[in-house]
Amino acid sequence: MIVHHEGRWIYLGIPKTASTTLHRFLPQHGGVSHGVQHETRIPEAWSEYRVFISVMNPFRRATALWRMWGKDVAKEAWWTEGFSPELVTDFRAFVDTFFLDPPEPDTRPVMEWSMTRWLEHANLQSEPEVLYSERLGEELLRVGILQHAEDVPVQNKSGNEAWRENYDDALVRDVGAWAARDFERFGYPADLKGAVSIQRSADTKPRPPSGFLARASRWLGGRR
Repeated sequence: MIVHHEGRWIYLGIPKTASTTLHRFLPQHGGVSHGVQHETRIPEAWSEYRVFISVMNPFRRATALWRMWGKDVAKEAWWTEGFSPELVTDFRAFVDTFFLDPPEPDTRPVMEWSMTRWLEHANLQSEPEVLYSERLGEELLRVGILQHAEDVPVQNKSGNEAWRENYDDALVRDVGAWAARDFERFGYPADLKGAVSIQRSADTKPRPPSGFLARASRWLGGRR
């Protein structure tokens, strides 16, 4: 996770939602790493901080999980032992194994977890604020983490730019069922044609700056 004490906010990185990008970018803006990248346990002293998560279109995220699996096999990670090599080259086999008939809970990495399932595991005290990975610069500006528009360099793409090519009708159906709660919760259309659009239900207006910038702004305003 990333914590910013002055701004009183925390970023929790759901796997394969641009979390590597944000873990490299946010420290440039005062954030500090705490624990591992996908840490979920927020210390009690920070319980009143704003909590941000990032999300990704579930169809794209499913293929990103698959590509990450291939990288872990290449690194001979222990959690890939005993699984068929076919999972590396066949997205259908990956979906069958991790989405339709997942391994026993907590015995393997969270390949089979949707974003909503991951958040249930995190057991947060309140609903987190959402950053859409498809437009991170705009999102960070909207919530007040950035004070002006800025490009966010994308990290760890996993060769996933042509992710739509991995789908047929059956895979759209099965991945759609696996991520049904994600589509509903985060406003992504549950079809490939609308995969880049987002239907945000929350207020999208930029938030005012917090922490030092907020105090400086109020102080300057009082001197005018």
